[in-house]
Amino acid sequence: MNYFAMLRESKLPDHVQEEQVLLDDITFRFKEKGRPDDYTSSIASRMTKPYPPELILSAPALTWPWRDHEDPAAGERKFREYLEGFRLENGRVLLMAKEEAFTTLTSDPEVWDSEPWYGTKYRVDRFDDAFIKEVRPQ
Repeated sequence: MNYFAMLRESKLPDHVQEEQVLLDDITFRFKEKGRPDDYTSSIASRMTKPYPPELILSAPALTWPWRDHEDPAAGERKFREYLEGFRLENGRVLLMAKEEAFTTLTSDPEVWDSEPWYGTKYRVDRFDDAFIKEVRPQ
């Protein structure tokens, strides 16, 4: 949480983002060949995402420069908008455990719901206000 607070307060120099763009481009261009079946599966998975068809191979691996926009500050504004959304009250924690561990998490089995297809037990809880107040930076 303190890392996000530090990012919110800091100036984001243009050269940092430009270097990330260059590093991602180099990594993408010189990526080692993988196993064909893994490669095919990853492409099929990407096709379910909202990438333009011409970017299916590169979109997940590349970072685009902020300065490509008509408004030079648009990229940083969008980054800061996302950064503001990274708050504990907007977060989610996934807890997984074996059947016998459920009893150590709660003595009441009624607290757990079961999803309809496989019967997997799950539980949705909100962070309590005391916890949010404790971890929120001053």
